[in-house]
Amino acid sequence: MDSTVLLIGGTLDEPSRLKFAFSSAAPSVSLRMVQTARESQAYPSGIDAYADRAGYPIPRLILLDLDVAQRSGLEVLQWVKTKPGLRQIPVIVLTSGESSDVEQAYALGASSCLLKSMNQEAAQDLAKGMEAYAALLTPEYPARARVDTQSAS
Repeated sequence: MDSTVLLIGGTLDEPSRLKFAFSSAAPSVSLRMVQTARESQAYPSGIDAYADRAGYPIPRLILLDLDVAQRSGLEVLQWVKTKPGLRQIPVIVLTSGESSDVEQAYALGASSCLLKSMNQEAAQDLAKGMEAYAALLTPEYPARARVDTQSAS
């Protein structure tokens, strides 16, 4: 069974590097990507363009780059972890390594924090690890009612 991993944020070259890494090293993972704060709420909530759960399944895992357009990645993490239909999804934060970011991410409920500056080989290792991790998670989360995106903190 394919697992969906949602990548939120990132600068221009990082998402394409990770997309290549996942397609070559983790073929059972469907990597979905969103860039903006609005998309980071719409996709997991299943609203707007992401309402079709067959086309945009609930992710089994979220990779969150702290560089999110229009909002802090830490705010996105806080939002995910306050939503009853989403908070159980593991969120792995990609960070530049600032200790204050790492501390805040763990305090807000991040499952792990990883350095995002990586070469292609390290990106492929990350993809393989995410594939193995996602395979160990509870099978598909049940379909949920839409999550209220208006109460983002």
